[in-house]
Amino acid sequence: MRSGCQTAAIIGAGIAGIATAYYLSREQKIGRISLIDTGQPMAFTSAQSGENYRNWWPHPTMTAFTDLSIDLMEDLARECGNRFALTRRGYALATRRVEIGDVIETLFSGYSSDPDGLIRVHDTSGGKSYRPPTSAEWEGAPDGVDVIMSTDLIRKTFPNFSDDIRAVVHIRRAGDISGQQLGQYMLDQTRDQGLERVRGTVCGLECSNGFCIHVDDGGERRTVETDIVVNAAGPLVNEVGSMLDYTLPVRNVLEFVSGLVDVAQTSIL
Repeated sequence: MRSGCQTAAIIGAGIAGIATAYYLSREQKIGRISLIDTGQPMAFTSAQSGENYRNWWPHPTMTAFTDLSIDLMEDLARECGNRFALTRRGYALATRRVEIGDVIETLFSGYSSDPDGLIRVHDTSGGKSYRPPTSAEWEGAPDGVDVIMSTDLIRKTFPNFSDDIRAVVHIRRAGDISGQQLGQYMLDQTRDQGLERVRGTVCGLECSNGFCIHVDDGGERRTVETDIVVNAAGPLVNEVGSMLDYTLPVRNVLEFVSGLVDVAQTSIL
């Protein structure tokens, strides 16, 4: 990618669009960036975030991907004095099951880069190597995962858990953030570098020697010309894609949690 001379337009001002603008400006030195959205930044799906993070996934690629994302968040926390309140007490998955071999197997898959160093099993009441989540500080917090199979240690560390919980998987590189403050910080930094906010609905997109994006703001129309288009429209990603005759393998799922009986999971706040 050529630096400093190209222009970019990002459709969607959620956390993905704002982060893209931030890193295109900071890392790629894009000369002019337009951020296009119907409403205010972070006001649609990004406003519904649970605002927690974790690096546990049952596949090493996803674990590596989230580790990189957390690295970037930690860099930003250092840069801004932790304006977005990054914490790291961890993320716990609790179960009433005694046999959890299948769960441990997924841990070894997800942390396959260094399973012996990152996975610690505590099956006695002592648990001397276990560091309880007594601080929300993220710097110096443990990495990897602690599998607690000692009921005494579970009662001591998680006194509010049900007495019949038999095992806890404590993901250590996990915690919560203020997503709104994270987005606002990146938005402020990018605005200082010349970011242009464009308010309105994208009603047309053409590709010919660059891109022309037609935007309608309550009947008032304008066209944004740009070298690069980033489709960060969230649940509307395929509506935008269809304007250039492509479809992404993305589907929207409305989810809610109800009646968890066997397994509970929680961010430790």
